[in-house]
Amino acid sequence: MVLDGEYFQQIFGLIMGTNVVPILTNIYMALLENELKLKCESDPKIIWPILFKCFIDDGFGITKGVREEVIYWIEKFNELRKNCSD
Repeated sequence: MVLDGEYFQQIFGLIMGTNVVPILTNIYMALLENELKLKCESDPKIIWPILFKCFIDDGFGITKGVREEVIYWIEKFNELRKNCSD
């Protein structure tokens, strides 16, 4: 890939732009969502949203929780997998 005249090589993840990537991403995100739902059963601080919808790697949720509870939920979701930049 070239950006501003500089070349980059992808070394992690799926090749962007291929037809299978959205399908695999949806499956992966669904697995993560189910994993967090299971954590809700063991951690009462994780409050599952009233409505939670995903589209590829974006999520939308509505919850009755206060700001701190929502931030805690996001942190626990992000902790499910190690970030590739770590």
